[in-house]
Amino acid sequence: MRRLSTQGSLAAGPVGGSDGAGQCHVVGNPREIIDPEFSRVRQASLDEQLKELGIEPEDLLGDADLVGSPALKTYNSFVTPRESKMAHARAEDLAPASKRAAYQVAFLFRQRKSELADWLRNKDRARDARKAAGVALQPLTLVLDNVRSAYNVGSILRTAETAGVTEVICCGLTPTPPHEKVAKTAFDAAETVPTRHFPSTVAALEALKADGFKIFAMETTSKSKRYTRVEFPRRVALVLGNEVTGVDHAVMDACDGGIIEIPTYGMKNSLCVSSAAPVVIFEVLRQWGATDAESLGL
Repeated sequence: MRRLSTQGSLAAGPVGGSDGAGQCHVVGNPREIIDPEFSRVRQASLDEQLKELGIEPEDLLGDADLVGSPALKTYNSFVTPRESKMAHARAEDLAPASKRAAYQVAFLFRQRKSELADWLRNKDRARDARKAAGVALQPLTLVLDNVRSAYNVGSILRTAETAGVTEVICCGLTPTPPHEKVAKTAFDAAETVPTRHFPSTVAALEALKADGFKIFAMETTSKSKRYTRVEFPRRVALVLGNEVTGVDHAVMDACDGGIIEIPTYGMKNSLCVSSAAPVVIFEVLRQWGATDAESLGL
C-alpha cells in the first residue's frame, strides 16, 4: 500500500511480478513531499471522499494493475503537489478540492478496471481463435530488460505475434500490456501475445532456465558472436536491452547461451531494439525450418 513515509516521500506500492494481465513497473523515483503534514491532511480528506464514492483507498493504492495509471497519478498529484502548485493548493478550500479530485480519481479507477476486463476478454478470444485455427506457438521467448519506450515494446510485440513467439516477458521498468502507448504500435498483438512482468530480469532468466530454455543476450560486446554463426536449440529465450544502456552486465552474465550481435556496416554499431528483434527472431525460425512452412497469418 502506498502511504506517506517518515522520510517525506510516497512509499512505494507493491512491485511484485504478475502472471496475469496487470502491469507492474515503476518509472522514476517517488516525488519528494515538500510539507509532509500538509500532504497528510490532503490525503486524509481525499481518502474520505473516495470512501463516500464507494472506493477504498487501500484498493486503489494496493492494486499492482494501477501502478503508473492515470488514477494513481491523479491521486498522488493531489496529495503531493509540485512546488510550483503549492501556493494554489494552500489557498484552495480543501473540502471541495478533495471532492473534485475524488470524482476524477474514481472515474479513472473504474475506467482502468473496465479496460483491464476488456483486455482479458480479448486475450481469451485470441487464444481460442489461435487454437481453432491450429496455430502452434514456437518455443521462443523474448525477455525485455528495462526497455523504456512503450512504442518499441509495441513494435516488438507485433513482431512476436507474426513469428508465433510463446511469450514476451517484460522486466523492470518495461511498459507491460495493457498499456495505451504499447497498443499504438502493437495493435492487436498487445492482446494476442502472452505477456507477464518480472521486477528483476535475472529472476526471469532463472525461471526460464528452470523451464529448460537456453538464453542468449542480444548485445554488441567484444565477446559477442555473430547471430548467423550460432546454432540455436529448440528452446530459446532472447534478451533485448535498454535503448541507451543495453543489456545489463548482470543479465548478460546470467545468459547461459552467450551473447550474440548483428553486424553493422555504417557508423553506428547497433540497431534500434525494435529493429534488431525481428532480424534474430526470424533467423532462429529459419534454423528450425519454420520459415519453410506456408504463412499462417489469420
